[in-house]
Amino acid sequence: MRSMIYVLGGAPVTDERNFKRLRASREELHPHLKIADFKAFVREQFFILKLDRRKALEALPTMLEGATNEQIDAHLAHIEHVLMASGTPGERAAQRLETIRAYFDRARPPQPSPAKATPGAAKPAVSEPAALDQKSENEKADPQAKAATPAKAEQQASATSQDQPASKTTSKTTTTKASTKTTKDAEKP
Repeated sequence: MRSMIYVLGGAPVTDERNFKRLRASREELHPHLKIADFKAFVREQFFILKLDRRKALEALPTMLEGATNEQIDAHLAHIEHVLMASGTPGERAAQRLETIRAYFDRARPPQPSPAKATPGAAKPAVSEPAALDQKSENEKADPQAKAATPAKAEQQASATSQDQPASKTTSKTTTTKASTKTTKDAEKP
């Protein structure tokens, strides 16, 4: 409804046709609402737009969160239908409709990336066993390489464990400085 009010508000003069359009929307979208409740709802949305238009419009993707592409398309189609009911929209209303489309597009669920669906994504799983087979063949040919492998793994684990405590110490120092600063700030009147 907020989107529709914004788009219809793009006309230089609001006339009875806009109110008829909104009333028709109530019958289509909110038939369970009494006319008085619907008027209050429209009034509320109008004042939200009037108070802070930018924030009211930026909230649209959040309001549409969880909607499917089909539902978003249906909302846009309804807005376009209502707008076109009395003929071709003016330039300002058309610009406002484009703005609404952009906000609605931001609300669309993300599409699965084509890289995940490509057959190339399955290739690493196939090539890994081949690499393991090659490694085991090398170990069979050179028993010393097999004995050296656990030593290399142990060296890497040792190097990794030496790196971790240093980063934890840095975090603690930073935390201590931040808490000292907070305590000093709290003591100031």
